[in-house]
Amino acid sequence: MIQLQATEMFTTKKLNLTSNLCEVCQAKGIKQRTMIFQGEEVCPKCYLQKDHDRLFEECNQYYKGEEERKRKAYFHNHSLISDPTIMRAAFENFIPECAEERTNKEQAQLHAQNFIKNLKYTVVASGDAGRGKSHLMHAIAEEVNENGKQTVLFISESVLFKKLKSTFSKKDISEDDYLQKIIDADVVIFDDFGSTLGDYRDINLKALEFHNAQGEGDITSLQRATKYMNDTYMTIFDGRQGKANGIATNLVGAAISYCYDQRITSRILGCKAAMTFKNTPDKRKKPLPF
Repeated sequence: MIQLQATEMFTTKKLNLTSNLCEVCQAKGIKQRTMIFQGEEVCPKCYLQKDHDRLFEECNQYYKGEEERKRKAYFHNHSLISDPTIMRAAFENFIPECAEERTNKEQAQLHAQNFIKNLKYTVVASGDAGRGKSHLMHAIAEEVNENGKQTVLFISESVLFKKLKSTFSKKDISEDDYLQKIIDADVVIFDDFGSTLGDYRDINLKALEFHNAQGEGDITSLQRATKYMNDTYMTIFDGRQGKANGIATNLVGAAISYCYDQRITSRILGCKAAMTFKNTPDKRKKPLPF
């Protein structure tokens, strides 16, 4: 709470001036007599200046605090998350159970610190479902949001396209509004990239067979991204060039190459850093009770 009582009392009371001159004002070429205020001899000019500086600093700190609260709230208010439990995912509750998990956690922590330092590049986390990719990628977003100065978003693909399609029948908000929020954010994590294509295991298998056969065979049965999906991602990735991005996907490189437009493929496969989850056990699998 900004205190104004002292200044109000000082400016409304009758001045009880002394014959002494303020040394600080004299040094500046100003002749200012001191006064007795609340039992102390003070310079009225210096006193008001000091109180002004104090009030200015309090206002400035309040403004900074308000801006920081808005920045952090941006992450929680505008992220698009399909699994609410992922919102609790942080580095503190990611417990590695194998060497690969320890390595990936260390890498994720490094990427989070790099993003906080305002380094701008794209990191991709790839592997089967249930390996902890989304956990670590959300942990990156959470760490940057809590300890950085950047605006952060966490975007799940399935929710993104549902959200965009819902704008078709709305007049108060447009598809461009959502896309612009994603483009404008300093750091964006894209989760479950490729999930709307269907069963990733079937897609990966067919893409790898076609790739290993050096392009021979029938690939027409492979589910590919629609023009709308390609155009949407192209708008986002074009707008986010030169920014910090994270992508978590169950698709292998060959599947991304065959399922998406070449312009999108080059953005993803040309990433600066990658975390792979090949040997990490499925954290979601539990022994069957029968």
